[in-house]
Order: sequence, then C-alpha cells, then structure tokens
Amino acid sequence: MNKAILAALLRSEKEDRLHHAYILAGPATKAKLETVLAFAGELFVGGIESPGAQRLLRTGHSDYVIIEAKEGLIRVDDVRDLPKLLAYPPLEMRKRLVVIKEAEALNGQAANAILKILEEPPGHTTFFLLTKDAELLLQTVRSRCQMLRFPPIGEAELVSILSQEGQGKEKVLHAVRWAEGATERAEELLLVEETQKIRAEALNCLFILWRACPRIPSECLRIVDSWKDSHHFTIALDSFYAAIRDIAILLSSGEQFPLYHEDSRKELQQMTAQLLTNNKNSLDELLRELTDKCGKLHRLRVTQDFNVNQKLALDSLVSDLQLFSIGKSR
Repeated sequence: MNKAILAALLRSEKEDRLHHAYILAGPATKAKLETVLAFAGELFVGGIESPGAQRLLRTGHSDYVIIEAKEGLIRVDDVRDLPKLLAYPPLEMRKRLVVIKEAEALNGQAANAILKILEEPPGHTTFFLLTKDAELLLQTVRSRCQMLRFPPIGEAELVSILSQEGQGKEKVLHAVRWAEGATERAEELLLVEETQKIRAEALNCLFILWRACPRIPSECLRIVDSWKDSHHFTIALDSFYAAIRDIAILLSSGEQFPLYHEDSRKELQQMTAQLLTNNKNSLDELLRELTDKCGKLHRLRVTQDFNVNQKLALDSLVSDLQLFSIGKSR
C-alpha cells in the first residue's frame, strides 16, 4: 500500500475536491489494490472499523465495483451494466468506487463505453483505472483522468518484506534484483525453481539468434518451445529485455554501470563490439533501434497476461529481436 497516495486521496475527499477518475500507474498491482481498498474502507461512516467496511473486506460490497479481465480481455459486456448501476447513489459509502483492475485489457468497445461514462461522470462515483503502463490506454481516456504514479518499492524495503516470509537470503536478493520494485513480481520469481536456468537459456537464445541474423535457427525455436508456462515466459521476456538494455548501456557508457546479466558481461561485450564493427548507422540510430526493440518487449511484458496464446505471441516476437548488425549483412 502507498500511504502517501492514500493520504492524498483522503485529504481530497475530505475537502470535497476528489476527482471523478484516477489512473493508478506503476508495476505493483498489489499495492494499488491495497491502497484503493483502504481508501474505500475510510468512506464508510465510522471508517474502516464500521460494519460496512468490514463486510467489504470479507465479501465485497455493492458500492465497491471491481471489473477485471476474463480470458485476457475486458469486453463491452463486462461494462454494459455500469450506467444503470451508477444511476443510483451509493448505499453506505460516501462515494461509489469503480475499480478497473487491468485497464490495459479493455478492448476497443469497452474502452469507448468507459470513455462515454467519464465524459459525463456521475457525481457520486469515482473511477480507479489500474495499469502497469498508462500509455496503453486510449489518449481520450487518459485525458479525463488524473494520474497517480506508484513508484517501485525500494530494494531494501523489498528485501525486508520477503525476508519476513522465511525465504533464503541469496534467493531473496536474486528475486529482488529482477522484481522491478513490485512485491508480487518478486514473490512470483521465488515460486519458480528454474529461474536462473530459464534466464540463461533466454540469453543463449538471443546470442544464437543474433549470430544467425537474418536467419532464425531451429535451435533458437527449440529453446523457446521448451518454456511451458506463463512464469517461464515472464522470466524469458525479462531476460530478453535486460539483455538489450545491457547492450545499450555498453554502447553508451562502457564499463561504468552494472549489467542485469553481469555474469555474461564478457559475451555481451563481444556482441557489442560486433555491433559497432558491422553497423553502418550512427550510434544514435543504433540506440534508437535498441529502444524500439525494448518498446516492443515492454508492451508484450505488460500485456502478456491478456494474450490467450502466450506461446504464439512469444514465437512471433523472435524475429523482432534480431540485430542485423551483429549477424550477417542485410
């Protein structure tokens, strides 16, 4: 939970200047949900200890509406009844809250339906759109909301949280390093026994792919086929993203900064040297190409839970990860 954002929301509500819609942006979905739930509890007469608030915490409440993805999407049918519900004032809370848990999963029709409500918002309702990346939402939706950014949790705090759960120190430190400041992300990494193996396979896959450019070797596809579940895909995507980021760091700043794949620094340095030797474009153009690839990876990382066929999405990504300047000429 973010106590500063909770305090700001409570202050705005007390001063009668609460906005009709907020985008809660950042990697940590759990912290966002906890903050909104704590805010909801305080909107009951008697606060969080009131019978209504306790009922909300136990089983939910009609004044607290959660909309979330089903099979990877939020469809128009999932939001169709909202106008009818919002026509009536809340029963026990001072405001009705509508929480869209994974706002980036809104399909076109659902997003337009939400936009129509936000254009003429009911005065007794506040929307919270939770997202890992606000840029994936419609610009027209973003323009009608206030943005509240949830910063990543600091590594020291994250280590403290996970250590209290009885995890080994080395395993915790490794998970925290790759968690990007999100508690649930670190907890997910701790559940996967083969994390380091998959990460090494993903990096090896990139090396094979880059050296073979513009071909896509079968060995690379076999590695991708060996990952069987969403946890494996997440770790692989993180590894891909980190490797391209590491190369960008080596290109722009040399030895000054630590790498995510620090254990493979020598191989990454060799790849970077090949990139500089073979590349016909300027360094700025090369860095823009790497940034574009990071952008594609980031979008897939954010939306991967909404892909019905994650395996197919990963397969189609492989060709986008080629670095032609490392491999053969175009």
